Amino acid sequence: MIKDHLKFNDNGRNILITGSSSGIGFYALVNLLKKENHLFIPVRSFSRGQDMELKLRNFFNDEHLNKFLNIIYNADFSDLNNINNIIEGGYFNVILIKHLNFIF
Repeated sequence: MIKDHLKFNDNGRNILITGSSSGIGFYALVNLLKKENHLFIPVRSFSRGQDMELKLRNFFNDEHLNKFLNIIYNADFSDLNNINNIIEGGYFNVILIKHLNFIF
C-alpha cells in the first residue's frame, strides 16, 4: 500500500525502482534517497524488505527513511499487467525496472 502523503509531492520525484535490495540497484537507491526523492521499492518478501531497510540504516536515520522510503511488500512483477497498472496510476515521475532493462 502506498502511503497517502507520498502520492503527490512537489519536492522530489516519485520513483519506483526494482532490484534495489542488493548490488548496483541498492547503491542507486542510496543515491536517490540522498537527493530526497520519494522512493517506492517493491520487494517479493517481508524478510528481503527488512534486510534492505536494515542496510539503509547504515546511511540514513529513521526520520529520513520514514519520509522518503516506501517499501511495497509482496510485489509481483512477473505479470506485466501489474507493471502496466502501476504506470497508468500516474504516481511516478520515473520508473526503473532493473531486470527488464527499461525506464519510463
